[in-house]
Amino acid sequence: MSKFIEEAKVIENTKVIEETEAVVKSTRPVIQSMITLASAALGLVCALAWNDAIKTAMTRLLGDDKSIPGQFTYAVLATFLAVIVLLILGKMAGKIGEAMINRDATFKLKTPAKSEP
Repeated sequence: MSKFIEEAKVIENTKVIEETEAVVKSTRPVIQSMITLASAALGLVCALAWNDAIKTAMTRLLGDDKSIPGQFTYAVLATFLAVIVLLILGKMAGKIGEAMINRDATFKLKTPAKSEP
């Protein structure tokens, strides 16, 4: 009788493990979505903070100019700053394990080019 009980416990444990794995598999996409949304939200907060900082610096450098040329000057300088920062970050990402960042903000390792004999 005890052998029957042991087999029943093994079957029950197996079912619990399978159910746990199913729950983990079903929650993984939800957690990944939450991480993506939180990252985007925090990125927006940072972008707005930098926007205010740059606007304040531009106001102190160029004066309180709300004209169209003044706003275009701000846009050009902000774009220039963004390009410089992105170039620096791209170089840093290239140095870290030869990683390449795709649009989903995941890292993929570059595979070395195959040389032909």
